[in-house]
Parts: sequence; C-alpha cells; structure tokens
Amino acid sequence: MKVPFGKRATIYPGTADIEGILKDEVAGKYIQRLQVASEKRGKILVMVSATGHLRDELRALVRPHLDHGVRLQELEFQSE
Repeated sequence: MKVPFGKRATIYPGTADIEGILKDEVAGKYIQRLQVASEKRGKILVMVSATGHLRDELRALVRPHLDHGVRLQELEFQSE
C-alpha cells in the first residue's frame, strides 16, 4: 500500500530499487524536455541517510556516474 507524503512524495512498502531509480534519473527518463536541440545535461545530487550497508551499495552505484554530473552527499545523521 502506497501512502502520500506531502505534495511530491509517496511512501512505498519494501526496499527501493535504488539501481533502477538512479539509472532512470541519469537517463532523464522523467524530465520534460522543451528544446531538444539546445539541451544541456543537468547535475544530480544523491543525498543519503541510511544504514552502512545501503550507503556502501549507493556509493558503488553512483561511482560510475561521477563524470556525468552525479554527486553523492552522505548526510551527517546516519541511521545506524
């Protein structure tokens, strides 16, 4: 069962497919494009506050995309 969380987010049960989400974001799957000819790729900031295992997994997934404007920021508070 999904639960609305504010105006722009939804909480889903279970574990997120972080690899699929990252691939879709890097590919720009959900970005509306106004002018394809003069399009410039934007940057992506991935922020994480999670267990050590999940942070390790996310670091490994983000690493290949660092040259494509993706940056990982680990927040000060971590849920250990």
